[in-house]
Amino acid sequence: IYQCDWSSDVCSSDLRMSRLAPIAPEQRTPAQAAVVKDIEARGGRLSGPYTAYIRIPEFMDLNQRMGDYLRKNTLAPRLRSLIVLRTVGHWGAKYAWAVNKRSALKEGMAEAVIDAIEQGREPEGLDAKDRAVLQVATELLQTKQVSDATYRSAVELFGENGMADIVATTGFYSMVSFTLNAFEVDPPKEAR
Repeated sequence: IYQCDWSSDVCSSDLRMSRLAPIAPEQRTPAQAAVVKDIEARGGRLSGPYTAYIRIPEFMDLNQRMGDYLRKNTLAPRLRSLIVLRTVGHWGAKYAWAVNKRSALKEGMAEAVIDAIEQGREPEGLDAKDRAVLQVATELLQTKQVSDATYRSAVELFGENGMADIVATTGFYSMVSFTLNAFEVDPPKEAR
């Protein structure tokens, strides 16, 4: 089990952080080196689940591009944050929770809203759009479906493209959560 710093590729087995060590630059395949270089050039993320994804560079590239899209999709940043927090909280992904909680706070989300989601409660004082995205994500996570009433409400508020973005965001962060949990990636120190 390793604690690693991607930027310097320094690892220590003394402290638990992940089941995987980063692959040192000199040990990367040409495909791995190319995808890391491309992601760094675009200012992309190389921490968290990417310690696992680098082992399949074609997937890492696709995943990075999906994440880039989802961070700029048709949904307002607050709505994306609500979906992400609900999703990673549902799966108990500590790394994703810590990083996205920090992000939500920076964007001005009330700590009471974040705490309610973390505790599995419905946050108070939400508007119709907030409630709609949380309802879609909750139904998908808990029942694996979306009721007709919830679907109609979300499409009325966001259109079909917006509904697709809600579903894609929930699914993407479910996959990220699975990766983080399988490889036991703990939150970075500064996000704990």
